[in-house]
Amino acid sequence: MPVWHGYVEFREIQDVKGTSVRALRAERLSRTPDVVLTSPDEVAAWITAQRVVRRREADGFAESYNACSDDRPSINRSLARQGRSVYASVRLSRHKSAYLAAEVVPR
Repeated sequence: MPVWHGYVEFREIQDVKGTSVRALRAERLSRTPDVVLTSPDEVAAWITAQRVVRRREADGFAESYNACSDDRPSINRSLARQGRSVYASVRLSRHKSAYLAAEVVPR
């Protein structure tokens, strides 16, 4: 069973546009993770908890934007069970988002 390295990143939205997922993954994995997750259930729970925490930081614009997105722990758990990385984001303002990544790292 793999492990996942969890990262929370705060980025300006325009800084991410056009950046490949592969480049962002390599950048993340070069750093110490915020958390190490050892099961698909932990991955799903961590993503869900981070989305709740980060939504509390959102301004009025972002609140309405985030209301349209829903968190589906079962999908996150399913992706992790397949040995895949799991990604989510939470809009914080018109120009900034929190990006959540549980990057799969083979043991």
